[in-house]
Amino acid sequence: MSFASALILVVATWCIYVGWPWYRNWKQAKALHVPIVISPISTSGAALQSLRYILDRDILPTWITRLAFVRLIQRNSRFQEKFAVHAEYGKLFILVTPATCELYVADVDAAKQVLSRWRDFPKPSSLLGMIFPERNAD
Repeated sequence: MSFASALILVVATWCIYVGWPWYRNWKQAKALHVPIVISPISTSGAALQSLRYILDRDILPTWITRLAFVRLIQRNSRFQEKFAVHAEYGKLFILVTPATCELYVADVDAAKQVLSRWRDFPKPSSLLGMIFPERNAD
């Protein structure tokens, strides 16, 4: 197997591995009828952890750092950017990654509704396992 064939195989495998969950999450986000920001990097994934050094050092070209998903995944982006991403996409938008869909809310009424109905939203089993390990032992 040549190097080019191996490289094509790795890229194709990555595209399938990332692409299918990404597409599935995008379809779910599209049903909400809010602006969508698509990110190839999950906000809690290993790829982001390996890119943290590059993102924190500001060594990327400006055109890359101005991409919406890069501004959202940077470590201190919520403090540095403040309302800039919301000014561009609106008070409600959703970040679609291969792992999750994250809803960003900058509307007081929507935030009150989300916070008052917190029991109606699904909880990730990974977080519940850390809080209540005896319940997940079954």
